Amino acid sequence: PVFPDDNLDCDQRMLIGRRRGSHLESTEQALVARWREGDPAALTTIIRLHQRVIFGYLRARLVQPADAEDLTQEVFLRFHLAQARFDTNALIRPW
Repeated sequence: PVFPDDNLDCDQRMLIGRRRGSHLESTEQALVARWREGDPAALTTIIRLHQRVIFGYLRARLVQPADAEDLTQEVFLRFHLAQARFDTNALIRPW
């Protein structure tokens, strides 16, 4: 998979290690709000922020890297399909 971390700005990189109640959490909530309003760039940013962690988690548990890639895509597909039900006050990472 491609991990375009080089395209992330400072706030986006820091979102990966954010804490509850922080400015960065509100930035993620703003991204979710934009995504729910139909902004495709917001979804792209959400994927960029979380794909490495999801892929790494899956890769550590699966034998074939291709399986981890497929499941990583499935995670984001399900996330996108659940858009209407996603709580805008929730963090993405636990989801």
